Amino acid sequence: MTNYPVNKSLRVAVAVAFLLALTTQVVSAVAGDNGEENSNQTREGVYKSKIIRGVIATGLNDVLGVAPFDLGAPFGTFNFSMLATQNKDGPDPIPLSEDASPTDLVVTVASPNFLAIAGKTRADVNPAWENIPLRDVPINVDFGSVATHGKGMERPLRGVLSAAPEEVAQAEPSNPITLGQWMKGSGILKIICQSRERGTLKMSVRNLLPNRVYGIGSTLGGFHNLPVNEHRLAPFTIGGVPHLFVTDERGDGSIEREIAFCPLDTDSADRTVLVINLLQYSRHQNYGAVPEPVLVNGLWLGMVTHNHLQFPVNVTMNPDWHGVPRKFWEKTK
Repeated sequence: MTNYPVNKSLRVAVAVAFLLALTTQVVSAVAGDNGEENSNQTREGVYKSKIIRGVIATGLNDVLGVAPFDLGAPFGTFNFSMLATQNKDGPDPIPLSEDASPTDLVVTVASPNFLAIAGKTRADVNPAWENIPLRDVPINVDFGSVATHGKGMERPLRGVLSAAPEEVAQAEPSNPITLGQWMKGSGILKIICQSRERGTLKMSVRNLLPNRVYGIGSTLGGFHNLPVNEHRLAPFTIGGVPHLFVTDERGDGSIEREIAFCPLDTDSADRTVLVINLLQYSRHQNYGAVPEPVLVNGLWLGMVTHNHLQFPVNVTMNPDWHGVPRKFWEKTK
């Protein structure tokens, strides 16, 4: 009995030491995951690895009309929107800017910057597909991608809880989407390269649009064997097809893919992965390995495909971008 206080103190001391050691390991692990690259000396069997926090997107390298990244030569801070806000007084959507309100409704748009690199003009845009709230975008109901249901049409697209059982309907919620709701999305991307010829992508996202179709892709820089002034941006369905997932009722989801190169090593492939993107398909369908069916009916980027999250891989931050305006941090309905 006389040894009990000593033994009890010893056990407490051992327990405290164990907790301190465990806490140190956890803190170190978290510190190493904050977007920092880990060399092959940190973990056996890992060539390179990195955890990247997603940046909300309203287009390609675009947050409310401002470029968050410098994509390097020759692209610099080139960007274009894939969203606009609704114009209730006319047919043309209102371009996004940092002056937009969180309560504005997000709508479809064909950005002038995108049209320019596609060799198109406003004359090539079908106005019937612009200025449409994202949950009113007409959907395909036949094999020819011609017949549609949607707003202003003979057969409007209703939410499944208000539609008749035999009607074509969209999953709930089906109400219009505000810019504040769109800007709430977040995500984490883990890139783990086992070698220059093998890598794994693990993406986890939260607070996106509930019960909606998303696809993972990337923006590539130019071929390494071309002069810099001949480089061109290009989309790429990274990880192969299918590259899709559907968010749950909270807007959460995840996807994992293996690839045959290491995006963290720019020499492991013939082109550089600049940014990995997460695209939302407002028409509730995908088009294989291409982001939109432009050759079929001119549905340009921003009409049925909208970038929602962007993960910087081989770019630098634009010093002129100061983050998402504070008004979008606050709770919005």
